[in-house]
Amino acid sequence: MKFRSLATIYILFVFFLPKSISPINMPGFPILSASRMYYSVWLIIFLGVFIKRKTIRKSVLSYPFFKPMYTVMLSMLVVTIFAQNVGASVSVMLGFFTESFLLGLMIWVAYNKPDEITYILRRAVLIFVVLAVYGTVSYFVGTNPIMEYLEANLTNESTRGLISTYADTERLGLSGRAYSIFSHPMQYGGFLVMMLCVSFYLYNSDIGIRKYLNLLYMMILASGIVFTNSRTPIVFLLVIIVTYWCLQNVKEKLKIIYALLFVIMVSSVIANNSTIELVSSVFTEVFGEKSGVAGSSLEMRLMQFGEVIKLFREAPIVGHGLATTSLMIKDGMMPVDLLNAESALFFQLIDAGVVGVLAHVYFFGFMIIFFLKQKRQAINDDLKKLSLLIGSLVLGYVSYILVTGFLDTFKLFIIITTLAARYIWLNPKKYEDRHSTVRRWSNITHFRGGPMSLR
Repeated sequence: MKFRSLATIYILFVFFLPKSISPINMPGFPILSASRMYYSVWLIIFLGVFIKRKTIRKSVLSYPFFKPMYTVMLSMLVVTIFAQNVGASVSVMLGFFTESFLLGLMIWVAYNKPDEITYILRRAVLIFVVLAVYGTVSYFVGTNPIMEYLEANLTNESTRGLISTYADTERLGLSGRAYSIFSHPMQYGGFLVMMLCVSFYLYNSDIGIRKYLNLLYMMILASGIVFTNSRTPIVFLLVIIVTYWCLQNVKEKLKIIYALLFVIMVSSVIANNSTIELVSSVFTEVFGEKSGVAGSSLEMRLMQFGEVIKLFREAPIVGHGLATTSLMIKDGMMPVDLLNAESALFFQLIDAGVVGVLAHVYFFGFMIIFFLKQKRQAINDDLKKLSLLIGSLVLGYVSYILVTGFLDTFKLFIIITTLAARYIWLNPKKYEDRHSTVRRWSNITHFRGGPMSLR
């Protein structure tokens, strides 16, 4: 089997293994999630191929996000050395390598044709459209048989609380929240926003029946976001739209406005005007006023931040150790006013201190600058739009994790950004000739290796 086929299998199935599910749930056996077992198997496969094939070993260093990924790994290592919980820190560091770094490397070395990348993107969109349909149907029916079965049979006392359904909550006339097969509605919403962006790109690129299919897909994904009944995915989507809109010409700006108004009208009809109220509540809370919507508020965030600073001052440089905040939540040791520290920034300040925060600022800043450079250097409108869209998605994702944390969405983020970077790199229309491509790409990534996989 070709390595490309193995990578495709890895990507398409990586979403179906939540960390809360443990296939071995017996007394006396160590708790090991299905996702961690899956990643471990693929780590062994990748290392085997890496050792065997010289071309793959060379092409790894041309991965444009190798340097920022390596920086985050290095920061984790430094934090782990000084951690109060070395074992948990090592586990988090290895998890980042297998679930994120390895994932990006596999994608980069596996796909060598633009058509292969569009194929995997279409399959991923279709998978999430199906999941969105299931999530919406289960929301209206009032039961989620898949997650109910998994929670009853494949979770344990330590992981059962990781599945949050909000089944008994009500907000803006909507009872409960859609979450499909995922452990949290906001996680599900984050996934849908990212796939909505991919579908939007495919919609702009396709012609004929595929164009109309992508329009249908976007409506399904957008409706799924509404039924998460959560403001965080809305913030994510709004930041992407505003960023993308601001950097477009007048003609494209009008198209975006028309499309946005159409989506708002359709989703408002389906959700009984809850979409407009959900969006307006975001701006109301930003200006410090009560929105009448239950959930996090600006006042609550400021209270959380005060508690975070107290813990941060105890270990400002390297933090208390990776997974410290998660363990505090799990063991019920979280300060009352911290309220689960609902922000990636809060987690980093407590767990990894200044070292962790700076590493992540560099990581996301590198990505944003990278895609903005691709937009300026591309001579193809399709690649310009893709670069701008993914750059906007990166900025939107930063707002998403600042509001609510990673929520296990980082895998899909790496998949989309790496596939986009690989597509831009492989497209022969990007530059006038191959030599200028190698030269400019080397300047962008700061690596000398160049596109070894294409030689």
